[in-house]
Amino acid sequence: MAKATNCELEGGTVYIKDALRLRDEAVKRRRPYPGFSCVECGELVQPHNKSTTAAGPHFEHRRGTKSPNCSRRTD
Repeated sequence: MAKATNCELEGGTVYIKDALRLRDEAVKRRRPYPGFSCVECGELVQPHNKSTTAAGPHFEHRRGTKSPNCSRRTD
């Protein structure tokens, strides 16, 4: 399955490179975590630099989300 490389944030599309930057800035400045959401199901997602399976940067659904039929879900 292809890894998701874009998401929604505040009504717009955000790609993984920008999302990683926004995430890191929020952590550095002690700001709230950006509310990234899946473009398919609307559930919360989080950006990752890489995976344990050597996949490149991508988004994954956050733990506890309830979207088992989303085609972008990786778990």
